Amino acid sequence: MGSLLEKLGITNPALVLTLRIVLAVLVCTVAIMVIKSVSGFIEKRDRVKAKHLGHLRLVRYVLTVVIVLAAVMTVFSGSAKDAINKTLAGSGIIAVVLSIACQEPIGNLCSGLILILTQPFRVGDIVRYIDDDIVGYVVETNLMHTIIRTFENRRVIVPNSVLNKSSLENWSYRQHRINEALVFTVTYNSDYERGMEEIRDAVMSHPNFSDARSAAQKRSGDPAVEVAVSGIEERGVNLRVRIWADNAEILYTMKSDILIDILRRFEKIGVSLAYPTQTVVIGKEVQP
Repeated sequence: MGSLLEKLGITNPALVLTLRIVLAVLVCTVAIMVIKSVSGFIEKRDRVKAKHLGHLRLVRYVLTVVIVLAAVMTVFSGSAKDAINKTLAGSGIIAVVLSIACQEPIGNLCSGLILILTQPFRVGDIVRYIDDDIVGYVVETNLMHTIIRTFENRRVIVPNSVLNKSSLENWSYRQHRINEALVFTVTYNSDYERGMEEIRDAVMSHPNFSDARSAAQKRSGDPAVEVAVSGIEERGVNLRVRIWADNAEILYTMKSDILIDILRRFEKIGVSLAYPTQTVVIGKEVQP
């Protein structure tokens, strides 16, 4: 580029530097727009699986960084170097200030690279951010942050540096079936054995019921749904059952259906759920 400017009669170092910067910015802008357009087109295609999106975006980021570095090398090469050296005599101080100011973005950048390479979660996975008890779908992950869409349709943006240091529960990672325990506390004067039968029937009669027994357990005749007394409290007897489902979405709906069904069954057979009560006895006033 330097020889081309010399042929055009442009020898002023400051002007040469300005033209180099303008050309580098223009090339970077066009190249980045092309990369984003091609990457966006590929991501929207149905044949691209979620597990490949992280790799695709990593390639996009790497190409972007390479183009920016190439543009910077172009600006700082040739005769413009003398003008740069004179203009940025205090570049050492500026570099220190920039390194301190960009500490957090650089941390997010490194954490983003780690998340993309290790892939503890993928776009479309259901995750639980344990620190803030946020549950939702991963809709986007990039070098700086990860976006989670909650079940309430809220978008939560979590910086990668924070996410990489926190505990994250992936409900979709290598899961075949998941489960959740339901506990019902019935009063002492209720027929809790009948209540256990109704709980078992409610779980097994659900259309999405999943039998979690192994082949050996089935051969030995273990019950498909085990309902047990998990504890005795002051206010009643705890009845515990564990329900299984094929994935988190089904479990969420299944839990609601079973709870409603059990409440209706308990009301029909006269089994009462216990709730905190307090009895106050007022005695007669003692005469002196």
